[in-house]
Amino acid sequence: MKIKLVYKNFKELIPFSKLFFDSCLPFLKVVKILCFIYLIFHILFSSYFSRVMKDSNFIFIFVCLIIIVMAHYLYAIVSFKKYNDKSAIINLNENNIDLQSKGILEINRKKSIVINEHELVLVLNVKKSFLNIGLYITDQCCNEEDLRQIITYVKNG
Repeated sequence: MKIKLVYKNFKELIPFSKLFFDSCLPFLKVVKILCFIYLIFHILFSSYFSRVMKDSNFIFIFVCLIIIVMAHYLYAIVSFKKYNDKSAIINLNENNIDLQSKGILEINRKKSIVINEHELVLVLNVKKSFLNIGLYITDQCCNEEDLRQIITYVKNG
């Protein structure tokens, strides 16, 4: 079945990306905690270790703050720019999806999230990588029958 990924704007993808990060990328929680600990350590002890802690740590602190606060916003923006108005072909018999930009990727049915009967976060495994891609599929992307078929396929997996 063919779907067309159509989103109004990146703000529509923010709740989806937060849901995707929380369920499919648990290592990001660990990274956020480590960044938070580093920031606390830096704030508490920067005056004591001023010779060791240089101004170049400012960049690292800035990156830590971005990771802690804005990771899911950045993913929503990247997803919008990369996948908006793109077509994809889903083959449920072979458990894969053909994205024009990424090629053929395997569907991860265990991590995919059914939000309701009209929305779905389809998680895809990227070959040769530990990362996943999450696609937000709604009834605007395909007809209702195809969406029900995808949701049933994910639920039975």
